Parts: sequence; structure tokens; C-alpha cells
Amino acid sequence: ISLSQLRQDVINQTTEVTEVSALGFTKDNGLIARTWHGVVANEQAEEYYQFLQTTGVPGYKAVDGNRGVFVFQRPEGENTHFFLLTLWDNLEALQRYTGSDINRTKFYDTCMRLLAEPEEAPIHYELKLT
Repeated sequence: ISLSQLRQDVINQTTEVTEVSALGFTKDNGLIARTWHGVVANEQAEEYYQFLQTTGVPGYKAVDGNRGVFVFQRPEGENTHFFLLTLWDNLEALQRYTGSDINRTKFYDTCMRLLAEPEEAPIHYELKLT
């Protein structure tokens, strides 16, 4: 399964969404889903998972307007893929986490040390139907 298909499968489990660019978001938009993907070597997967559990996920949840964090993990050959889906009330809530540029990924030092393939740009979706 491709990363694109995995993303679509995850999103389609909950609702129909439309992919949009940052230029398409306004403060009037409703719920925004943010997806991100990274790859670590299998021998570092547990350490990365622990980092997400103790630092990454609590960091998301501490931001006012975060409506959920979902972490998916999939081993593949010598690597493990991590796919994160976060939900935000609106653009302003997302920007409280990202700063003004929502198209940049926020990396901690631990991420840069462990990730073999960090995805530089997250993908955002606007909720259309529930």
C-alpha cells in the first residue's frame, strides 16, 4: 500500500474530506486534519514510540483547539513507518501549534536523531461531511 493510499484510507474511515492548501484555509474554516509521516529503523521504533508517547503527543494535546492525536505504526522490512493524524478546531488552533506557517513540520531534536526519512511538509484537510 502506498503512503498516499494509507493516508486516504485513514481519513476515509471517519469522514469525507477535501485536501486543501494553506491558502485555502481561513479563520472561518471548521475542523482541520493534519497528517504527517516519518520512518525509523526497526531497532529505533520503540524509542521513537516512547518519544511520541511522552513528548510528541502530549505536546499536541496541550495546545488549545487540538481535538485529537492518532498515531499509527507499521513495520515494513528494515523500517517502521509512523503516521500521525491530528485534528484541530480551526486554522487559529493549528497555528497555535505550528506558528504562522502551517506547512512546516515541527521537529524535536529526538526526531532528527531517530528519523531516517522525516517528512518535511505535512498535509492538511478540511472537514466537509460527518
